[in-house]
Amino acid sequence: MENLFVIISSIAAIAFWIGLLKPTWVGMPNRKKSSLFFILVLMLTGGVKAYLYPAQPFAEELGTHNVDNDKKPVLSSNNETKNIKRFSDITTMMADFNDYPPENGAFKILSTAPLTIQLSPRITVEDLQQPEYMIEGLQRAAVYGVYRTFIHTSNDSISVVVMPLLIDAKNKKQRFMNEYTLKVTSTRAKALTLAKKYSGVSTFDNLVKTDGYQWVDSFASCCYWNMKTSSHDEFFSELIKK
Repeated sequence: MENLFVIISSIAAIAFWIGLLKPTWVGMPNRKKSSLFFILVLMLTGGVKAYLYPAQPFAEELGTHNVDNDKKPVLSSNNETKNIKRFSDITTMMADFNDYPPENGAFKILSTAPLTIQLSPRITVEDLQQPEYMIEGLQRAAVYGVYRTFIHTSNDSISVVVMPLLIDAKNKKQRFMNEYTLKVTSTRAKALTLAKKYSGVSTFDNLVKTDGYQWVDSFASCCYWNMKTSSHDEFFSELIKK
């Protein structure tokens, strides 16, 4: 039956062009009536065919077809391909990300065995008037140092010394603020246990999004950005505990 509509449409299309040349050959008195008639036939046959026989989607539109239950497979977020960089050492990693530029004194290697690094977030004189925000920045740097190391390098343990670097623009001076120093020491196993407990991830790779850099929302909200929550306080207390 579907083929019948195809045949009618084909005949109507041919007759339309013939009617433009010689309308009397297709039984029409003039070109105008011939054109209107066969356009109407084409529209009617096309509309009826589309209604009775809707087009089926191509396999590419459906995705992988499951013949057993006729459902599309669902891709788990844990199986997404991630562009995670791996580095042979932490110095190369820090230079590549450049979040704590060594040339500005923001990153130092204090010891290679055991691995100990220093991160120095920049603060201003104004920041000293709001120490709670400065402390948040120090904690964030500590989390960064621990988890970036375990995600992007093969090191099994690390100590991160966080010491803010005061930038006094008015007097054109800078100095390290030893009095605000904090230190976090963690093994790979301890850091993963805490990440599982507070953000629900199962591996270090799952701490970042598919770009391989940005923190996933569950980790960012509990352990990196939202410093004024009870879950963050508990997480950081366990992380800093020796």
